[in-house]
Amino acid sequence: MFKCSYKYNEEDNVIGTVYTVQKNSQKLAWFKWLMLVLLAMNIGLLIWDIYDHESIVLDVILLLLVVITTILIFCWPILIKYMARRTFQKQIADKDNILIIMDESTCAVSFFKNNIEVAKEILSWNQLTNYVEDDLRLILMFNLKFVVIRKEFFIGEYDLFKKLIDKNLSDNSKAK
Repeated sequence: MFKCSYKYNEEDNVIGTVYTVQKNSQKLAWFKWLMLVLLAMNIGLLIWDIYDHESIVLDVILLLLVVITTILIFCWPILIKYMARRTFQKQIADKDNILIIMDESTCAVSFFKNNIEVAKEILSWNQLTNYVEDDLRLILMFNLKFVVIRKEFFIGEYDLFKKLIDKNLSDNSKAK
């Protein structure tokens, strides 16, 4: 059994959210290029219609839609960070502590306030889709949910835990 208990902060929530969204939205990269191509085509069509003395009302409407969509796509990381900060402030900021208990089959995450458990979620290793590790933390991704494990507060043999994660991740990828 492995454990981790610490004061969950806004930075942990933002980093976990950003990594999870990045790993789960690989399609966004090609969509950015598609929007840029559509923007170029739309501008070309607008110039053609002006040159041909055609009505440009529909062209201008389409151009505005493409420009707004392109701006939103490129601002996506800023929006994700804002939503993560807002979620933390509304739902997690008043909690004192997080306790993560991991065994062979589950990862249980509990939030405490005044030493009383106020929220708990049990995630199965069968749902593990990915993980990211940096110098301070390990982020486990369970579909669109994530668990942030701070390395400095981890209790247990870290190398053995990493083997458990890799085993479950490879089992899950074979099952698909």
